[in-house]
Amino acid sequence: MDDNTADIQSIESAIIDEFLGDPLTAKVEAAIFISQGRYFYKRLVETNPPTYRYKCLSPHSLRVAFNNTAIDSSWIAPGVVRCGCSSGGNWAVMFVPPARHCIDLSAIGKLTVPLPGLVLIGLEKDYWLCAVAVEAFAPDAVCFHPPLPNIYADLKICWGENTPPSASGQTIPAVWELFISSQFSGELVKGKSKQKAYQDDIRQQLVELHCTSSRRYAQPERFLLPIGRAMTLDKLVQEYLFDEID
Repeated sequence: MDDNTADIQSIESAIIDEFLGDPLTAKVEAAIFISQGRYFYKRLVETNPPTYRYKCLSPHSLRVAFNNTAIDSSWIAPGVVRCGCSSGGNWAVMFVPPARHCIDLSAIGKLTVPLPGLVLIGLEKDYWLCAVAVEAFAPDAVCFHPPLPNIYADLKICWGENTPPSASGQTIPAVWELFISSQFSGELVKGKSKQKAYQDDIRQQLVELHCTSSRRYAQPERFLLPIGRAMTLDKLVQEYLFDEID
């Protein structure tokens, strides 16, 4: 017995029999059933005696069938490393390489500071931001708390009065620009660094970085606070985009 057959048989036959035996659905020749996140197609192929054929279906094939249109990602902006659609909605992931950025800190002013590599994760209108200690994107990179205000402990971005667009491979670069160009308040400034001098207010480090000429955030693993026990980017994306909606 193959896996598909076992999965099909895992559907409670009583439910199928009840559906097919209902007078209101007596003329239904086919139906799609869902079991444990899997889709199964049951079709009547013979009437005397009643004989049925089963087939496992992928979410992709169902989407094409019901939309009756081709699926095209359209042009994906530079930096977008992954995007898609799940039961939770549209999502996208973007990598921002290490570089100097202009940021606006309320009560302090505008600063130009080197920041480590950053990864923006979006699901519909929810967005998370983490830091990585690598120059180029790598799914197995260890994740850190970004050294910036306005980000919760679970990495979710606090937008204040701003409203980001829904996530997609085309819109997420604009989401990043909206975030980095917004004014950062004095909220959510604690717990963003390993270094004791910056643990109570990450803005102190940002002010010091502004005074340097370096284009790179030096020794990121020395300063950045890791997420959990060496949580990798791949695991983080799985947790935020898929595990919560299963």
